[in-house]
Amino acid sequence: RPFVWMNPSLGQFMAMRKHFKSRHGQVLNYADCGTPAGTTLIWIHGLSMSLDYWEGIWQNFSDFRNVRIDVPGHGGSEPRVEGLELEQFGHDIIDLVQHLQLQRVVLLGHSLGGMIALSAALDLPEL
Repeated sequence: RPFVWMNPSLGQFMAMRKHFKSRHGQVLNYADCGTPAGTTLIWIHGLSMSLDYWEGIWQNFSDFRNVRIDVPGHGGSEPRVEGLELEQFGHDIIDLVQHLQLQRVVLLGHSLGGMIALSAALDLPEL
């Protein structure tokens, strides 16, 4: 059963916001919505943005589980104390996949988010 609720006054789907702690120690914010079984779409925003960047887009993919993440230092996620290497941002995505125990994912990224998606995919090709 999908874990999504609709805000009747706005007439739109809303996602549940949650947090998890990455291997690098930051508490990261994410929104989770859609059908739990099957493929999960992970949406990664660009520089100086937040998971809200994808509002109005992810709702068109309600047949999938949709997970949007605030990368460190953006939106509701804590900033990274040290190290801003792309590989570390890729680790955050891998940590999210493992935290949610996802089996099949599609990584979607805009700008910096695209580079983060590629970094994560190189380290986790089986997904």
